[in-house]
Amino acid sequence: MTFAELFKYEIKPHQAETFPLNWEEIFRRPAPLVLEIGFGNGEFLIEWARRNPDWNLVGMELSLESMERALKRIQAEGLSNIRLIRDNAKFAVRELFGESTLDYVIMNFPDPWPKERHRHRRTLNAGFIRTLANVLKKGATFELTTDQGWYAENASELFSASGAFEVLEFRRNLHRPISTKYERKWLKLGRDIFNLKVVKRNTLDVGRIIEGKKMPHFILPGNVDSQQVFSLKDFFHKEDGKVFAVKEVFADSTRAVFLLKVVSTDDDYSQTFYLVVAPRSDGYIVKIDQGVQPYRTPAVKLAVRKIGEILSQEAQ
Repeated sequence: MTFAELFKYEIKPHQAETFPLNWEEIFRRPAPLVLEIGFGNGEFLIEWARRNPDWNLVGMELSLESMERALKRIQAEGLSNIRLIRDNAKFAVRELFGESTLDYVIMNFPDPWPKERHRHRRTLNAGFIRTLANVLKKGATFELTTDQGWYAENASELFSASGAFEVLEFRRNLHRPISTKYERKWLKLGRDIFNLKVVKRNTLDVGRIIEGKKMPHFILPGNVDSQQVFSLKDFFHKEDGKVFAVKEVFADSTRAVFLLKVVSTDDDYSQTFYLVVAPRSDGYIVKIDQGVQPYRTPAVKLAVRKIGEILSQEAQ
């Protein structure tokens, strides 16, 4: 089994030219589009795909280990109606799916982050529910399964308060035709499982932040001094909710080409990427290194512009 065979099931959204993504083009067919957030080992998603060959299924997960396991299982099953994405759901669902495109979304046993100081880490919050109210079709369902009753109750309250959803079911120890390994184990041990289903009634607007088709760049009309570039290490800048910091600065043996490791944050979504500062015929250019492509968000564009401005001022 080659890497090419495995990774034909994985989507690399950072490489896309336009957003939200064109899912009919990705799957090469029109079909109901459904999403599992946090697919773990892929067991539930794969069985879902096997039973519904006429659906297009997307799985979203943060764990690299889970991604690798699921890719191998999908390849072994020979399924063609699944694609996987490794990304943060609170950001990626909003940016990668257009308005009224999803027919069903499910979350099985998300991390509830029970401590109050970790509340901001929970996927299900008012902002994410607004995203779901945008990307789901009217009449489409969101389903949550969890072993934490308080979490299901809190989710039910958030959905009801949104003005966009109606609670259909809130059931305990529901027998589902497709279940997870841990769900079956916990039910066998007598542990309570809670299932919440809500249906979308109204569409809400969301603000998407990935911008433009081209990566940003900044042209410097003159030369730059290596010390000027190295002085950017640990530089931090915040502007209108956008943040970036330069973590490391590297240079080639001639100290003419530089690589800056940058971390940027838009709201609560962080990206790590590299900026190249390199000579050209009419001066220097600051641009994104093609090795690790970030999404073209406002904070990424700010980093390119601000670093270019600083080096431009120092070069004068």
